[in-house]
Amino acid sequence: MDETKRKEIYEKLIGRAMDLSPFVYLTWREQAYAMKAGVEGFKNMPGFLSFQSGITLEDASIQS
Repeated sequence: MDETKRKEIYEKLIGRAMDLSPFVYLTWREQAYAMKAGVEGFKNMPGFLSFQSGITLEDASIQS
């Protein structure tokens, strides 16, 4: 019940979770992409698939 001890335990748990996490989101948005003229091949996937749109970067290229 000691708040100080609880905080210490939670901080250890958070540190361990971060050590074991292969990928950690800093923010979460369904659509967080921007492009400039000359980028071809990138497609923003529709609806709930939008957050997977980065996969299309494999097919993207920059035209000069």
